[in-house]
Amino acid sequence: MRISASVINWNNRDCIVRCLNSLFLQAGVELDPVLIDNGSQDGSLDLVREHFPNIKIILAGTNLGFSAAHNLGYRATKGEWHFVLNSDVELEKDYLLKCAEAGADSGVGSVTGKLLRFEQVNGQNIIDSAGIEMFASRRVWDRGAGQIDHGQFDKQEEVFGSCGAAAIYRRSMLEQISPDGEIFAEVFFAYYEDVDLAWRIAEAGWRHIYQPAAQAKHVRGGSTKGSATTRKLVFCNRYVLLARNESFSSSIRNIGPILFFEIFQCLRVCRYPSLILSIPHLIRSVARALRERKAMKQDGRHFGLGSSRKFLVSGAGISSWLKRN
Repeated sequence: MRISASVINWNNRDCIVRCLNSLFLQAGVELDPVLIDNGSQDGSLDLVREHFPNIKIILAGTNLGFSAAHNLGYRATKGEWHFVLNSDVELEKDYLLKCAEAGADSGVGSVTGKLLRFEQVNGQNIIDSAGIEMFASRRVWDRGAGQIDHGQFDKQEEVFGSCGAAAIYRRSMLEQISPDGEIFAEVFFAYYEDVDLAWRIAEAGWRHIYQPAAQAKHVRGGSTKGSATTRKLVFCNRYVLLARNESFSSSIRNIGPILFFEIFQCLRVCRYPSLILSIPHLIRSVARALRERKAMKQDGRHFGLGSSRKFLVSGAGISSWLKRN
């Protein structure tokens, strides 16, 4: 099984070697890795060259963000599966093999494993992600995030989507839905791009599988955790996601939870008044998303929640929102 892999480095000196070590130690698969450096200035690129002299490196020269950089990595590789890996993730040695096994059925488009936080609470593991879930409000969340791991997510099952921190995607599927190689929509600089891809994959008839036997540890947020830029992108990208994927008939079925969540979005602006300054960015991004939607419609894309509606979690998702915000 040949699996290509793309890893982005942007000033990740503290974790990039650990991440790549875990990638190169993967057992039972043939690996074709590429590292995309987004203009790092902390010496991390020199560290990579020292420890991994044979890895293919693409120099972006500037910070392209998550989507554009991973698209470069995807276009530069040819594996049967393509693995997208965050630099702040450390994999168990059989992560890719377990994911590939879970993706054996030809209808599976992506697979993700059980991601755990690096830190523990009283010696117990904390779940970082057991796949992506979406609430009726269209609030997006990582399943189980912040929960103590008691085995409640130890069942292999279909989910709404795969977490982009460590997910494998079937290349033939990506070629079908993104023939131009833009697997992650570049209107998303970072955040929600994996949700957008998951939505498109599901509505194209493919399935996402969560494989708990594949495990890894993740430093949630990495170098951008809690930053003003993160708040801006997360706030704006909700509406970009909906502009690209939602339909009126689909959203009207859940109009109550959607409007209820918008009240909390307003409260978020009150808590972080600087978000008002993101409105011009929001308008530009949504306008771009609507232009892209028009092109997708011409290509025969269907919008709204069809087959993926069965994964909607009831309610607005306010409790998870309060925990993060």
